[in-house]
Amino acid sequence: MRIIGLTGGIACGKSSVSHLLSNMGAYVIDCDKIAHEACAKGSWGYNRIVQAFGREVLGSNGDIDREALSCLIFQNVSARRKLNTATHLPIALELIRQIICSWLSFRFLVVVDMPLLFETGAHKWMNMTILVCCKQEIQVERLMNRDKMSQTEALNRISSQLDQGRKMELANMILDNNGSKSDLEEKVKVLVTQISRNTTAWGLLTSPLTFSLLGFSIIACLCNRTY
Repeated sequence: MRIIGLTGGIACGKSSVSHLLSNMGAYVIDCDKIAHEACAKGSWGYNRIVQAFGREVLGSNGDIDREALSCLIFQNVSARRKLNTATHLPIALELIRQIICSWLSFRFLVVVDMPLLFETGAHKWMNMTILVCCKQEIQVERLMNRDKMSQTEALNRISSQLDQGRKMELANMILDNNGSKSDLEEKVKVLVTQISRNTTAWGLLTSPLTFSLLGFSIIACLCNRTY
């Protein structure tokens, strides 16, 4: 089994790469989706968030008001740390479960799509990491078109994330997404060919127990991380 960490800055095209990898046979674990489900009403993560922030982060229907929570943590490091403490453990446990499920279903190329891959330190537990990146002016244009942001809002959102240059230093492989969708698809095809070699053989020799232990190490890392 090979576990690939996939990340990228906002509006760089990480989700597009994730979708392409899934279509090409990779078992993709979407950490954004896991995080969303971990905060669903009545869940363990939901209760931990309410305990951390109080009922003011709830909407009129009792669900987490994600927009209000996002605004709260956007430029508040302390609040962001509280949210991470509340949600990382439920997310990590589900991540472990999905990795084991992929092994049991003979899906030996696993892609962990994680926006905060480097920020949480989870990249240390991957076989390799892939960073999807693009020029800042393209990021800004995409954010303005996609999310209807002003240029200032887009730049603020980009600057709130870990610097792309630092991510490039940490990544094992970089996917440049400055071109067209067809250009990106060709790059992903080449990437899959490169990383698929001997993946099945490695998967058959790899025990779920190994990845359970790996997973619990990730939990320890996430729960003790401060940033």
